[in-house]
Amino acid sequence: MEKIAVKHKEKEKILDDIVENKKGLKNLLEVANSSLDNKEGFINIKEKDSGYFKKRYFKILNGNLVYYKIKKGTVDVVDFTKMRTISNLLLTNVKKNDKEYDYPFCFEVISAANKKSFVFQANNEREASEWFFVIRNAISSSISGYNNQPDTGGRKSSVDSHSQGSIYESHDFKNKMNNELMIDKIINSNKCADCSADKPVW
Repeated sequence: MEKIAVKHKEKEKILDDIVENKKGLKNLLEVANSSLDNKEGFINIKEKDSGYFKKRYFKILNGNLVYYKIKKGTVDVVDFTKMRTISNLLLTNVKKNDKEYDYPFCFEVISAANKKSFVFQANNEREASEWFFVIRNAISSSISGYNNQPDTGGRKSSVDSHSQGSIYESHDFKNKMNNELMIDKIINSNKCADCSADKPVW
């Protein structure tokens, strides 16, 4: 009985060590991922209409999360002539919680600009974690860059410098102005973009 008890304690210690090592490895991965600033590659996105996941080639480009379709009749040949923007990262949030989804290795991108959410599925936990951190870090960089713009330049002066001509008729210009107004409203509202709580501190 004493020998069995000793072996049982040894087994418990080994299992405890494994758990601690896993925690340590997870912390190291999170620290490494927190410095990721770029990533591109294949990942699955859930189609709104069909409810099925489809493989697309994603990357972060000029402050936007974009994807390219795969050429018809191929498995992984990307058609770089057809690009679609998922969301402007200034108006985006990302969350990772597999428990809310029916499939593993999922995370969600929520776009305030077009009031849509997109569910993504990676091939494994590591890839899902990397994508999550890359998007989160890119969102932080976009917000920092926007907040650090001087008041006299950028957004405000661009309106003054184009006070004449047909630029106000431009669809791109109107979209840009609408986005900037929405950004200002979100930043100055002092409310949580997810749950609308007043004065969030998280």
